[in-house]
Amino acid sequence: MSGLAQILLRQHHQVSGSDAAENANTKKLQEMGAIIHIGHDPSHIGQDFDYVVISSAISEENLELKQARTFNIPILKRHQMLAEIIRGYKTIAVSGSHGKTSTTAMMGALLTEAQYDPLIINGGIVNAFGSNVAMGLGSWCVVEGDESDGSFLNIQPIISVITNIDLEHMDFFHDQATLEKAFQQFIENTSILGCTLACLDDPLTASILARVPHHTIKTYGESEKSDICLVWLDKGITGSYFSVKTKTKQYDKLFLPMMGKHNVLNSLAVIGAAEFLGLGEDVIRETLKNFQGVQRRFTVRGAINNAVFVDDYAHHPREIASVIKSARQYGATKIIAVVEPHRYSRVQALFDEYPPALDMADEVILVPLHSAFEEPIPGINSAAIAERLKQSHILIDSLEELIEQINLRLDPGTVFLFMGAGKISKWCASAVEKCSV
Repeated sequence: MSGLAQILLRQHHQVSGSDAAENANTKKLQEMGAIIHIGHDPSHIGQDFDYVVISSAISEENLELKQARTFNIPILKRHQMLAEIIRGYKTIAVSGSHGKTSTTAMMGALLTEAQYDPLIINGGIVNAFGSNVAMGLGSWCVVEGDESDGSFLNIQPIISVITNIDLEHMDFFHDQATLEKAFQQFIENTSILGCTLACLDDPLTASILARVPHHTIKTYGESEKSDICLVWLDKGITGSYFSVKTKTKQYDKLFLPMMGKHNVLNSLAVIGAAEFLGLGEDVIRETLKNFQGVQRRFTVRGAINNAVFVDDYAHHPREIASVIKSARQYGATKIIAVVEPHRYSRVQALFDEYPPALDMADEVILVPLHSAFEEPIPGINSAAIAERLKQSHILIDSLEELIEQINLRLDPGTVFLFMGAGKISKWCASAVEKCSV
């Protein structure tokens, strides 16, 4: 939402908005000229407004939304406004259950390195330009396609990317068949003059690819059947060295300053896009070598007594497992996962997957579940997850209690992994500030 607001402000539209709490995005928008309200109140909506744009997180009971309806103001979902903004651009759309934010950032870095001067609209803050939007003046746009509410189906891309497909957002899709059909439609919405890049290693993705043979599809992954194949990987403390073989070329000893095989696999989509666009090997190498990543994607926030605090957006068990694996590669002597489960519906749907993922850590600290406006589901909470864990674990209810527990565990070589999509990032920052040896 903040990214769309930035673009509209730079296009000289008048923008106002409200959020539950002040944050870096609201402050930036104020500096750019937006009228920002903290908290929701009907008085924030004027009869002279042209449009009201809402995110999928906004309830029908929201007071401002009700007021907009009273005034008969046209109401647009976020994806509808996004579609209007990118109308006329040649678009690369990146979707998938995991990794799409980082992959979108890498795609944006590729087109920037190639001097395409793209418009970039991402779901996370990209470190290279300190925002989730880069206002390029070229004819290309790179956008993160959000599948959570089906909104990625409003994009008509030249190049589409599917990183993977998991049983995510089942509160919207309800069943696997509907989820698969949506991703199939995403591919079919791609221009027949363009291509779809998809990870063949992912079972659900692979099964969908077979259903759309009339589209140009380039696969990537570790599978030897992939068009863009990872053939060698060496993990280091500063990042990953790897080699890739495509149908026309081999790229030896590429470097990506990120840990985790999942990040390397995501970068294969960038190589596929570069080849499709006819970009040279030097552009690919420079893009990957200089990639600065995305905030809250294994972001090191600080260290106390040589214990490291890492902030990450991971909230799905598969993502949590990937982050823990990356921390092992980081060289952690002990990993303490500080986890904020996300959404009652997600935890219910994936309940059996949380324990094995969390048990990969040496110890688990569970904070209260982040509801994201959902109504509670009986028996679904952090305590229910804790009961299934084999590793050492504790439950805490407040930031003060968390800091107290962390202070007891500040040993050199320990990595604290703060993972979740709600307040956990702020708690990580507070822990760095307030914890002491």
